[in-house]
Order: sequence, then C-alpha cells, then structure tokens
Amino acid sequence: MVKGKMRFRVNWVENSTPWGVLGAVFRWCDTAGLAAYNEVEAKEEDKALVKEWVEMWDGNGVMRNNSCEIYTNNMGKEVWVETCLSKVGRTSWGVSFEIFNVSMEKTLARMDTTIVHVDAKTHSRSVPIPQVEKLRKYVNSTGPKTNPHPPRDPSTAVSRKAFTTKVRVTDCDSLGHINNAVYPLLALESFPTDIIPPIGSCKVEYIKQILPEETLQVQTFLSNTPTPLYTSEFRVDGELVATCVTAPLQAGTMDSKL
Repeated sequence: MVKGKMRFRVNWVENSTPWGVLGAVFRWCDTAGLAAYNEVEAKEEDKALVKEWVEMWDGNGVMRNNSCEIYTNNMGKEVWVETCLSKVGRTSWGVSFEIFNVSMEKTLARMDTTIVHVDAKTHSRSVPIPQVEKLRKYVNSTGPKTNPHPPRDPSTAVSRKAFTTKVRVTDCDSLGHINNAVYPLLALESFPTDIIPPIGSCKVEYIKQILPEETLQVQTFLSNTPTPLYTSEFRVDGELVATCVTAPLQAGTMDSKL
C-alpha cells in the first residue's frame, strides 16, 4: 500500500476567509500528494517501479478532476495531510487525501484526485501507465472517499454572475497551464460578493488545458436544490474547458473549537 503524510502550518490568510480555506485545502493536497511518497514502503524489487511512478507523476501527470469535502471553517494552527493511492487504471490513477487536525483526532477535509498519464511532448494525449499491474498492488481501496455532486440541471439553474479575465502567468505551473488550485478561487470570483459562504464541498473537472494570456470567461449558475449548488463554467472562445461545482458548508458540520 502506498501511503504517507505531511504536516503543514496554517497561516492567518488561509484561515480568515472561505476562499482562503478552500485554496489551502487544494494547495496542501497538491503538495502532499507527491512529497509524501518519499516515505513509500515498497518491496525491494519494486523500488524502481515506485521511483518511475513518482517521476511520471511529477513530469507527465495531468489532473482530470478534484473533489473535496470540507467539514470546518477553522483549520487550526497546523494540519496533517495523509495520502494514499486509491485506484490505478490503464492511463490514469487516483489519489485520496485526508486532512486531520494536529493531534490526528479529527478529520477536517477530504479530497479525491484523478490524474492522467500524458505524453511528455504535448501533455495532451493520454498514454498507458508502465508496469500497471505491479502498481495496482499498492492501491488502498478502503481509503477516504468523497461524494460526487449531481450535474447542473439547465431547467432549474439560474445564471448569477459572469466575468472575463486574462490568464496570468503567475496562475500557471511548470507544465505551462493554470494550476489546479486556481480554478476554485476563480469560481468564487464569479459569486456575487455578498453571498460567498464557507465552502463545504467543491469538485473541479479539468476538460482542456488553459494557457497563459488566454481570455477566460467564467459564468456561475445557482441550482434550485435543497442544498444550493453553484456551478461555474470556464470557457475560452466559447469552448468549455473546465467546470467547478461548489456547495456551502452545512451549519451542523461546522466546528469552530479546533
């Protein structure tokens, strides 16, 4: 089983606003996902396999989706992020994350990520994972799971706000496209400023890479459901390139005493 954990200090900005908490959860998981594998406990004959997989993730892994659940609006002063390999397909793999308070007694958030192995030249074409059968024996099928959001219902969703922005170079990572943690923050930018609640869940689907200097249109819809769902659609020249669905934190799950 591939599993590890990493500790983070929570700064004031990350704990002071709904977008600070949401952005921090994405960044912590993005960082811990690879760094935690320094503690991989693999059989001696498979150490080369695990090293190859980590290098594959670091250089040729593109995220397809992220789905997180957040159970509190107060992350405390420090957190632990525990991560495990949750699934392995022919060209993609999944990683599950669980964020704990510093004493490891309480779960603060969870995230599931799907990553696609792509060609090294264009980072746009999926290619098979090497030695996939060996890698599958390290899957932890009992790891934490998040619940998916339903798709937006066009008949009940009401457009709330739209804006256009240029993709900044500082929003992009070393692969030359917008980093996965930027999408949910851009989604919140399209919320009316008087209704940004603490976020209880968020799912981002990455459909196509968005590059620096491209003009990005972001539009958010509010679905008339028992739990309000805000669906943000990202478009470049009218083409849908990503979606982000967020829901507010339910009052019963908030714990401000961590």
